[in-house]
Amino acid sequence: VTINMISLFGFLVVLGIVVDDAIVMGESAYSEISQHGGSTDTVINGVLKVATPATFGVLTTIAAFSPILMVSGVSGQFFAPIGWVVVLCLLMSLVESKLILPAHLAHMRQKAYSQDDPPRMIRFQRQFSTALYRFVDRFYLPSLDQLLKNRYLALAGFVTVLILSIGLIASGNLRLVAFPDFANDFLRVELEMNEGTPPLQTQATLDRLIRVAERIDARVQQEEGFPEPMLRTVFAWAESNTSGNLLIELVRNENNRIPTSEFERIWREEVGEIPGVRALRLGSGGGPGGDGPDLSYQLVGNDLEQLQSAAAALESGIRAFAGTYDIRNSFEGGVRELQLNIRPEAEVLGLSQQALARQVRQAFYGEEVQRIQRGPDDVRVLVRYPRAQRDSAGYLESMRIRTPDGQEVPFNAVADVQVGSSPSSLRRYNGQRSISVTGRIDKELAEPGRVSGEIQRTILPQILSRHPSVSYQVSGNIEDVGELLEEVIIGLSLAIFLIYCLLAIPLKSYLQPLLIMSVIPFGMIGALFGHWMLGIPLSILSLFGIIALSGVVINDSLILVDFVNRHRLAGQSRIEAALKATRARFRAIVLTSTTTFLGLAPILFFESSAQAQVVIPMAASLAFGILFATVITLGLIPILYLIGDDVTSLLRRATGHSVEPVSSRTG
Repeated sequence: VTINMISLFGFLVVLGIVVDDAIVMGESAYSEISQHGGSTDTVINGVLKVATPATFGVLTTIAAFSPILMVSGVSGQFFAPIGWVVVLCLLMSLVESKLILPAHLAHMRQKAYSQDDPPRMIRFQRQFSTALYRFVDRFYLPSLDQLLKNRYLALAGFVTVLILSIGLIASGNLRLVAFPDFANDFLRVELEMNEGTPPLQTQATLDRLIRVAERIDARVQQEEGFPEPMLRTVFAWAESNTSGNLLIELVRNENNRIPTSEFERIWREEVGEIPGVRALRLGSGGGPGGDGPDLSYQLVGNDLEQLQSAAAALESGIRAFAGTYDIRNSFEGGVRELQLNIRPEAEVLGLSQQALARQVRQAFYGEEVQRIQRGPDDVRVLVRYPRAQRDSAGYLESMRIRTPDGQEVPFNAVADVQVGSSPSSLRRYNGQRSISVTGRIDKELAEPGRVSGEIQRTILPQILSRHPSVSYQVSGNIEDVGELLEEVIIGLSLAIFLIYCLLAIPLKSYLQPLLIMSVIPFGMIGALFGHWMLGIPLSILSLFGIIALSGVVINDSLILVDFVNRHRLAGQSRIEAALKATRARFRAIVLTSTTTFLGLAPILFFESSAQAQVVIPMAASLAFGILFATVITLGLIPILYLIGDDVTSLLRRATGHSVEPVSSRTG
């Protein structure tokens, strides 16, 4: 793993999490010192109180990041550096927070400050701490007490908020895009003209594209007041007579250009339809989703006419959706050719279609009769008609065909000629002919998932009903997204199993891990509302952030539940134990959430580079999910704890057995 934008983002992600672990240890040691005085023993006792749950909390976070390491393909190359950096940093943090940090805390010099006239910073710290706990005692704990007494109504409120957050997606207020388009410092154009287009026409089309881009650049520079043009370098080249490419480098200063996607959109609109152009691919591309088409369908069948008709109908259907462009059909028909058909009477003379085609080829292309070695060169000698007799179809009709018995007959007597066309290449899928229909989508105007779903629900069934010999396969980015989701689901299932096992060990319970893990769906609330507020579409990148968020949420929840269990073992009631545990953990939880959010804030609010756009969706999921996770940990976890205790008591009464409450089995 190299040090790059992606791996550095991994450091930003893990920064707040590592500080979380240190805050948990330091805050526990500080509380112990405040109660029993400063010494090595009090620091050790404070660390030991949270060492076990904090260690397993870090291990659950590592398990939550494991699905990122299981992604293959192009996407895996983007996300693997993040996963490895986070996992290795968390493993090292176990050593630092459990051994090195306690040693520093134990050997810190204690300073006694006057209560009447302390230094300004100490005065601020005391005022802040006093105000924080005044808020906790006057507002937070009374509110939590009411929530615990009405816990089922409170749980219904959390579920309602979760449903509303999911409703952002269903209503279209939060767009769902598997792989969003990312800004790039380069614009790429791939031009493909119709077969037989002269090279000069291809070059003229490239020149037209360049002129339009330069005209747009000049207009934008004047309207926006940019000090220099957006276009820095333009490089054009032709791959063949009918295909060419453009590569345009943009200025690197983000403040001196409009968004790349906006420039692309204006460029496509002003270029419009160009006569003679078979395909025009214009855009910047790139990102973890690759540079493939957003829509790609492979029509399969043995009837070429039905395939062509179905492909044309599908092209028209895709064009009907707003935001679609660069619709392509892989069928390359239109190559003109002379098609020879042997007559029945020729077969009486012993001629076959193969023999006819061989003699025509010998006459016009040539038959190799000798090879001469001249130094390093191999010279082939061909016998064929003179050049003057090979430049017209009329010479074909006047040639004579030799029969197997050595006689010669006129060509017109044994064969017919007609002008036709045939594909320049044939594509097959599982032995059948296939035609690919692809298209791209402007993700600012439409969602590829919704468009693809509508095509498969309505348009394709209608087309297949009119073309019974045709079937279809989904390919391209749609297929890649499906495969990626399968990998994520497998990785997520494994991560959930590992998290459950890791939670069950310190809690010594089968039910409490389920209660803690039940907050994972609620962690999505902050992530979804964060995307909505920032105007960022929900994507695969966001999903990885939500998966990573689950580990952070579980980390804080595990330590809180451990504290509640300790108070229960001390003989306190359920509600009293929950209130005291949340009061003891309030400061640490607020601090850990704040530090994690601030660790991600620079890339969310202050980073505008093109490279940062790849990781911003993941950062948004983590940052805003962490903020709402504070509410979950301090509000929902105590509620679920008591509901779990209610379920245990209900089962005990229903079965008539003396079932010990799940919370009291934790030691």
